[in-house]
Amino acid sequence: RTMGAHETVNAAGGDAPVVVRELTGGEGADVVFDAVGAPRSFEQAFMSVRDGGRMVAVGLANVAATASVGITHLVRRGITIAGSYGARTRTDLPAVVGLVADGTVRLDQVITRRVSLDQAAGTYAALDRGEIVGRAVVVMEEQP
Repeated sequence: RTMGAHETVNAAGGDAPVVVRELTGGEGADVVFDAVGAPRSFEQAFMSVRDGGRMVAVGLANVAATASVGITHLVRRGITIAGSYGARTRTDLPAVVGLVADGTVRLDQVITRRVSLDQAAGTYAALDRGEIVGRAVVVMEEQP
């Protein structure tokens, strides 16, 4: 919520699709992002989408990971599944810089942790444990 979400669902704490449907009057969400990339989170995101909605997978999983998606559910409900990896630097970066410049995106809310290079491995472990909200940034400084 501190980053602008109207509602949040902690998928580790229960049945996320049920909670999403409760929050949306039984409809499901228009768009659901899976930023984790685990089979369970992918499946929960898919089951949280309304009829005609879209699920976008952005989290990277182990290369051998697969998720189970009901084909009939996908077809009958007209759900779109899309993957998104990265951005188009030449067009997207100026747009993102503009969002920061006009105050739409506040870096002090998005970047929640700054670490040195020697702390990077521990930061990945903290990310795996779900301890990082927002983004962690490795700060590169010259050593005297």
